[in-house]
Formats: sequence, C-alpha cells, structure tokens
Amino acid sequence: MSARKVLAIAAGEVGYSRWNDPKRGTKYARETQPVLWPNEKWLLANGISYCDIFVTWVFWKAGCLNILPGRQSYNVNYRASHGGHVSKSQAQPGDVLVFDWNMATKRANHVGILEKVLTSGNFQCIEGNTSTGSKGSQSNGGRVARRVRRPSQVRYVIRPNWKAAPAPAASKGTAKPVAKPAPSSPKRERLVEDGRFGWRSVAVLQDRLGVKVDGKGGRDTVNALYAYFGLKWRDGKFSRQRDFNYRYMRGINKANVEFTRSGYSPLVKCIQTYIGANADGVWGEATSRKFQQFLNHWGVAFTRADRDVALKRVKGVR
Repeated sequence: MSARKVLAIAAGEVGYSRWNDPKRGTKYARETQPVLWPNEKWLLANGISYCDIFVTWVFWKAGCLNILPGRQSYNVNYRASHGGHVSKSQAQPGDVLVFDWNMATKRANHVGILEKVLTSGNFQCIEGNTSTGSKGSQSNGGRVARRVRRPSQVRYVIRPNWKAAPAPAASKGTAKPVAKPAPSSPKRERLVEDGRFGWRSVAVLQDRLGVKVDGKGGRDTVNALYAYFGLKWRDGKFSRQRDFNYRYMRGINKANVEFTRSGYSPLVKCIQTYIGANADGVWGEATSRKFQQFLNHWGVAFTRADRDVALKRVKGVR
C-alpha cells in the first residue's frame, strides 16, 4: 500500500462543503459512524468538528485504516497520542499532520493529510473542516480544501505504517466493520503487576482513554474516568481516599486525590466493579494490582470499544 491511493481519494473530496450538504451532519460522519462508532450517534449532528473524521474516512475508503496510528478517531489529540511520530524534516506525502495554532497550549487544533512538501519548505495539505483561505476558521470552516501550512504550525507529523497489510477495502453499500486491534500501551510494554499504580500504569490508562499520554494522572485523566462511567460529578479528583494508601496510586497527582478518614469514592467503586476488584470505593494495593492485571489481559479495557460493557457492569453502582 502506498500513499498514492490515499491522496487520490482525499483529492477527490476537495470542494465538499458541509454548508451545501443537504443532509444532517457531514457525509464523512454519516458513512463511518454506523460502521466504526455505532454507539456514538452524536457524531451525526450538525456542527460536529470533522477534520479527524475526514482523515479516518479517507484511510477507511482506501482500505488501509489499520495502518493509521489511532485508527478510527474523531479527536485530533487522541490520534496524536497514538504514536507514529516522525520529525518535520522527514515529512512525506501521505503523512498526517497535526496542527496547533498556539503552541503555548497543550492541545492541538486541527489535522490534515500531507499532499506534498513545497520547495519553500511549507506543506501542501488536504484538510477537512477548514476554510479555503486565511479568512475564516482554519479548524472549523466546514470545507474540504487544499491548504499550505508553515512548519511552525505543525505540532506532530504522523507516519502511517505503509508496510502493514491493508485491511479489506470498503465497498459502497456493503461496508463491514474494520477489526479493532487491542490497544496497547504507548511503548507496547507489559505492566509489572506490583500493586503500585505508577506513571507507566497511568500512561497505559491514558492511552486507552484517549487523553494526553504523559504518565501524570491529573485532572483530565480523572475526569475522563468520570465520563467513561457516566458519572456527572467531575471535579478532577478521586474523593475520600486514605492518605496511607497513596503509595499504591502514586501515578495519580496528589492534588487530584481528596484524603479523608472515612467514606468512599463512587468513581473508585466503579473502577473496582469494572475490573473485578473488591468494590469498597477505597483504592489500595489490591485495587492497583487488579487494575494492572486488567490492563494487561484485556486489550480493550477503558477504550470506547468496551464502554458499553463497562456501563453495564457498573449499573446500580453509580
């Protein structure tokens, strides 16, 4: 598989505009959502940012979604956290470029497919959900267009694994789900099941949840867990934990743990129920060890692919 087919499909979409689309949402969400995200029907709504859905759609149509880091993704930061990074100086046609309009922030804004590197050193890309020029939103303009971007606007260059065997191509009207390989840790390492939930364990969890992978269990990671289990309370903290147990959960920032002498955390109780640990709502050594075992042995744990299972398990606990 080469980049040629991917770029040909992307080029064929130049000129599409969500503003001229007579149907609800975008064609890219309408075609991929039933197959790749059957439970994420909100993707079909009007006004949904679709730049990464467009990237997913292009590789899916080319029959090679399996070679794309992050595979089926509708979130640019989720895709950026799934590796495949190469330096800007190595960028080549078919690479996926992640853009950031303000490098002082921690989160990227937009994504596109590199069509060619110009003699000026700038990148000519095909992008979904952008504007046709410098006026208008660059990351929510609603159109598929060719754009030229400066290297300074690129946060990551993501290289598809072109040598990998392509997945079966999508055929019109008979699309079948692309197999979802079990996600793994950023470094594809097996966790040591030592009952100490440190930065490596947190990094694997972050990779599964689709948040920034930094090995630091901060507010975003904790709130992603609240969201995963459908809990409305999202203050970025594990509530009512014991300070003498913190040694077993050091990968979680101390500022994101509330310490008390009694009570329990509904979030910890949901986690324990999902992973099969004793569900007392207090995180200890046994919870950490079971957590590590679950991440090692259940490849879709804490991913979108297993969320329905998780919600069924914790029903009544929340």
